[in-house]
Amino acid sequence: PREETRAAALIMGLRRPPHFTEPEPPTFDMWDVKAIAEQMCAAAFPGEEIEFRPEPVDNERGTLWSIIRDPLLQRDIVGYVAKPTLDLPVWASEVFGIELTLGVIPSTDVAPTGKHAHVSNGTAGIAARKHVLYKSIPTTPAAEFDLALLVPDDISASAVEAVLKSGGGDLLEKVALFDEFRGTDVPAGFRSVAWHLTFRHPERTLKEKEIEGRRAGLLQTLSRELGIKPRAV
Repeated sequence: PREETRAAALIMGLRRPPHFTEPEPPTFDMWDVKAIAEQMCAAAFPGEEIEFRPEPVDNERGTLWSIIRDPLLQRDIVGYVAKPTLDLPVWASEVFGIELTLGVIPSTDVAPTGKHAHVSNGTAGIAARKHVLYKSIPTTPAAEFDLALLVPDDISASAVEAVLKSGGGDLLEKVALFDEFRGTDVPAGFRSVAWHLTFRHPERTLKEKEIEGRRAGLLQTLSRELGIKPRAV
């Protein structure tokens, strides 16, 4: 069987959100969609020559441009920019579509019957694969704060971050390093390193007292395990 991998997009509506300086922004037009298709082609076929060939008006598919990969070598058409015919309400804006064919999926046998393609002796020695973990979109607000710490030069930022992650508890969602500073108000042999921490409870909003408690607990853990103190503001 011939199976292909494709990428497609359906584009309509306002080009940008309304603003008091522009209460009625323009809608997407065919040239906006062509520009988006060019970006998709650049990502799908990096460094290759791509031609957008205009098609006759009112053709059966509603195609505006056929997308040709490497036109000098007369390669096949790999996609279309089209204006599909849809049953739209009278107030709806124009609809445009983009479709790219990225390639054919191989359909040959990956290994003989009873064998494994990646090892020589059956299933022995197959490397363990990590499962992809999916999490639902959060429905509660995040609680965030920054920690600016005086870190000795002989302690790496990754060591500090490991303590933050282990001491943050199960509600710690993210730890992001965003600043490192050396200056006149930082003692010799130290540097100021700052992290942004995000906490979130899956069922309710965290209270300010809870966040302050976690902040204080992290500072105590850092002091006890690494001798690190917060930087005075």
